[in-house]
Amino acid sequence: MTGVQTCALPICDAAAAEAAARRALAAAGPRCAAPWHALAFAQSALGGTDSAGVLYLHGLTLARGAGDDVVALFFEDLRPLLSEEEMEAYAALEPAERAAWMRRYWDLSAARWGRTTAARVGEHLRRLRVAHMRFRRNANEAARPSWRFALWIDPENTRFPWDDRGLVYVRH
Repeated sequence: MTGVQTCALPICDAAAAEAAARRALAAAGPRCAAPWHALAFAQSALGGTDSAGVLYLHGLTLARGAGDDVVALFFEDLRPLLSEEEMEAYAALEPAERAAWMRRYWDLSAARWGRTTAARVGEHLRRLRVAHMRFRRNANEAARPSWRFALWIDPENTRFPWDDRGLVYVRH
């Protein structure tokens, strides 16, 4: 599958998003990982944190046999939590090993969190949605770069669609 796009956040109409994800799942078939990803985000928006985690993990399991673009879809959700060392470890993996690495990451994170893996992932999806709704990055500059002591955020180095408050919210 090529041209996979991430789930559009925030979800304004969760019921419509769930219906669209279910239509995509019916069209692509139950062995396609991307619709499960979308369905998990829709379920999270509907308030089903644990069920969203179950759907997400099922999609991640299916992503093991999918293309790099599908695996990257799941990786983008995990990226805000990773340290530089973890990012390097992920990049060093063979593409076929990356989905399993992400699953191990979620399992370890859940153990540290004292919850099931589905609950941990579901909570993360909820936090991503809240960060997109409340802390969306709206600009890349605060003052012109020619001014003395100007604050300039290079859009090429902007790693996430939300500001630092969103990153702290997602992580903690």
